[in-house]
Amino acid sequence: MPNDWRSPVPEGWQVLALPTPTLPPATTTNTALVGGAAFVVVDPGTPHADPLDALCAAIDDRVSSGGRFAGVCLTHQHGDHWGGLSHLASRYPGLPVWAHRRTHAEVSGPVLRAEVDDGDRIDLDGMTLTALHTPGHTRGHLTYVDRAGATAYVGDLVASEGTIVVDPPDGDMA
Repeated sequence: MPNDWRSPVPEGWQVLALPTPTLPPATTTNTALVGGAAFVVVDPGTPHADPLDALCAAIDDRVSSGGRFAGVCLTHQHGDHWGGLSHLASRYPGLPVWAHRRTHAEVSGPVLRAEVDDGDRIDLDGMTLTALHTPGHTRGHLTYVDRAGATAYVGDLVASEGTIVVDPPDGDMA
């Protein structure tokens, strides 16, 4: 799927709005392929077969063009951000899943857990993502920042449509 004109993204970023079981009026959650020679998938939220096929096609296209699928990054534990994780873990075994420890405590599935916290960096052979701990929506929410490209993947800190729930005790604006 090509990037939509309403959401321009820099080199090394591809954003797919995939259908997820999210709260109306929203019907999709963004999933991103991010990186240089190595790349990650951020928030593979869809559990649905056809959108998962589209995501895997985008991954396979990048690999066939010389890229290396390095792993998955999760912003937080809500199902519309990781619903496709088990599918990816089965299709591409051995990939690390980078997430905050509080997210890993809530996410199920047979995955290679790699904890990240505020300031940790993920080297993607030509791009570096820095994890920023951004609690509020959830206690373990992370934002992934490409400082060189002045771009951030913010998960549910910003929405173009719908409502972002802050549900205590996990969600806490303090």
